[in-house]
Amino acid sequence: TDMFEKITLFENIAKSFEFEETESGEYLVTLKVESTKVYADSLGNETEVPINDWIDIGIFTEKFINGKKTEKPTYFQKHKITEKEMTFTIIVKDKPVRGGIDPYNKLIDRNPYNNVNDEFVE
Repeated sequence: TDMFEKITLFENIAKSFEFEETESGEYLVTLKVESTKVYADSLGNETEVPINDWIDIGIFTEKFINGKKTEKPTYFQKHKITEKEMTFTIIVKDKPVRGGIDPYNKLIDRNPYNNVNDEFVE
């Protein structure tokens, strides 16, 4: 019923993004996210509801294609979000530059500009 029968809004936030290189040359990424889900009525009254949704988590790397620097996903999968705040630990092969929740803004989000975080600690 979400988004079809009910006005459903999300607030997805990438709270922190850190990574470190492992001995094998891969990268261990720690991504902390926050996600809130609300239903709104026709008057704009909102009610927060428990979250229990599959939402994209993405980790991005920089690549050079035809001499141009571009970002590409090095990891992109749906994860079951069941708590307001969650932490994901993901191993990727390419050096990450940023990561986030719903990075392509597929969900209706009040502030889609905070879904991805590139502040990292090496």
